[in-house]
Order: sequence, then C-alpha cells, then structure tokens
Amino acid sequence: MQFPQLVLSVNTVLAPPVVEDLIRDEQAQLQQVQQQRDEQQERAERAEQRAQMFAAKLLEMGLDPDSI
Repeated sequence: MQFPQLVLSVNTVLAPPVVEDLIRDEQAQLQQVQQQRDEQQERAERAEQRAQMFAAKLLEMGLDPDSI
C-alpha cells in the first residue's frame, strides 16, 4: 500500500514521537477545551441570572418582560 501524500521528515522517521508524549499533549488539549467549555457555561449561567433579575425588575415596574 502506498501513500503518495504522506511526507515524513528524516527526524520523524529516525526519532518518531513518543506515544506517551502524544497522549499527554492530547490530554492537555482536552483539559484546556473542557476548561473553556466550563467558563462559557458559567458565563451563560450568569447571563441567564441577569436576564431573570431584569425581568423581575420589569415586572415590579408593571411591565411585561415578554412584550419588550
């Protein structure tokens, strides 16, 4: 089987990456993505809380928040 588009450098052929290093890099990247997801979720929850507080204030003023 041939892979005409596969190009490997001499360094890659003579000193291939260590599997443990590749796994560690992937785990670090996964952890970073999970942290970003958690931060986004926290921001969304805070925005939802602000929206609910705003809606409550509008109701106190006699305004329907759904009509605005």
